[in-house]
Amino acid sequence: MSVRTLRKETPRKKKTHPFLYFGLLALLIAAVPLSYFYFKTTPQKQEFTDSLQESIAISDGFCYTLTNKGFAYASRGGVTVCAPKPLKALTGAFSSPVLTGSGSHLLLYDIDGTRFALLDDSANVLSEKEADGMLIGGALASDGRFAVIRRDTERLTALELYDPSSELLYRRTSGSAYLYCCALSQDRIAAAFLSADSQENTICLISPADGSVLCEYAVGRQTVLSLAFLENDRLCAVCTDELLFLDSEGNCTASLPSPNDCSFGSGFVSALYDGELILYADDGSEIARTAVAEDAQNIDSRGRFTAVTGSGGLQIFDDRLRTLSTLSRDGLLRALVREDGSAVCITETSAEFYDP
Repeated sequence: MSVRTLRKETPRKKKTHPFLYFGLLALLIAAVPLSYFYFKTTPQKQEFTDSLQESIAISDGFCYTLTNKGFAYASRGGVTVCAPKPLKALTGAFSSPVLTGSGSHLLLYDIDGTRFALLDDSANVLSEKEADGMLIGGALASDGRFAVIRRDTERLTALELYDPSSELLYRRTSGSAYLYCCALSQDRIAAAFLSADSQENTICLISPADGSVLCEYAVGRQTVLSLAFLENDRLCAVCTDELLFLDSEGNCTASLPSPNDCSFGSGFVSALYDGELILYADDGSEIARTAVAEDAQNIDSRGRFTAVTGSGGLQIFDDRLRTLSTLSRDGLLRALVREDGSAVCITETSAEFYDP
């Protein structure tokens, strides 16, 4: 084995080219506006995160929804909009408040109460009204039109369609049926009702322009849990036994098993079953499926993304069910996914912003 001896030489001092100094100076000058832009924009997301962590307590009686500017939640004491800082938008005593969002609008209606209101995502109350009977359900369109279903003293129930200023556009009363669920599109209303005579449930499509019933589809003794319009006025009905897809003429294009939870993205319907997540197209055909945790509790879809929440945390998928991010978090109740793939995570004590 040979050992090579290295001779230490005294390094010669290198001459620095003057253009190097000019290059470093140019980089420093360019970094100033970039750093200003970064610190100007980045704290906005941090401020939104911190305000949620500090101000929102989630407990029984709360419901929550996303807005274009942030997040909103309702309690029996009113509505708070975080845009991004929390602003109390509406106060009062509510029995069972339901808060739903679409576009820049929020609709609050009080189940078994009479109060309903339309708000924007800057916490402004656009209109507020007292119904003539106890409220049963409601629906909101992105342009601010909204519908409520209420009990009627003379007839069993009534469905009313309002413009954003709470001017009545259309009313339909039922003498021998119980209206209990509805949805809105640009020129149609979908409603589910229970016949007092046959005790069977039916979905009907209504034209509010002239009040005509365009078509009906009987679903039997099963209850309609929710209705949602898809593209081209197709309709999805989540029932106790089936997940139904109807075309614009009211014809059933697919009858599938009822999921544990269901949500609606851009061009797809997401359905959660035991240990499996499936995406369906607007005609009910399958797009993709993937295995998820057996204890997955709920899902939320928006844009191209779907969030699956379980006891151990959160998974976010794209519209082909490729996993984009995973968050391990105990105590997570649900997550509301945003159109950029981030989410608002709801726990028993707070709501926090998650950006993968």
